[in-house]
Amino acid sequence: VTYTETKNFVEAEKYLNEVLKIRTRKDDPTTVSEVYLNLGYLKEKQKNYSAAHEYYSASIEAGKKSDYWQGLAWSTMGLGNLSMVTADYARATKLFDEAEGYAKKVQANEVLIRIYESRRDLLAAQNRYKESLHFSMLADRWKDSLHRNDLARRFTNLQTIDEIERRDRDIKTLEQEQQLEKKKIS
Repeated sequence: VTYTETKNFVEAEKYLNEVLKIRTRKDDPTTVSEVYLNLGYLKEKQKNYSAAHEYYSASIEAGKKSDYWQGLAWSTMGLGNLSMVTADYARATKLFDEAEGYAKKVQANEVLIRIYESRRDLLAAQNRYKESLHFSMLADRWKDSLHRNDLARRFTNLQTIDEIERRDRDIKTLEQEQQLEKKKIS
């Protein structure tokens, strides 16, 4: 995935194909779906839309075998994005609806944000700016929510670490006091 984001497509494809061979032998449809999803994303980035379509479709097929809802959401959204490229807006809308259903089923909020951003772009391409703005605002709200949740989780972790460190200090102090008491007794 990192290779794909840095546009090192040759390395990305090489490693993804190696992972696909391993996962296929292990007969794990969830991870096979994940690899196909990443290959689809890679091909989409390369603008090889027919290969991207094949990989996203294979990801959906594998994901359905294991009820891998998050993967189904990502892959279905990928197909929706491909439909936007071909200006098949009705199909893109249908696919985004389906992807949103999958994402909501497992509270896959990062996918939901991307779906809303894709819907925003779809509606803008159709000159439906008011509706596009609505999805832009939804995506921003979800981003803010994820950010707040992340900050709250970090704050809670810091509090927990502080409590543990305080207990450790208290235990050490008690141990030192007990050692002093034993020395006084002897």
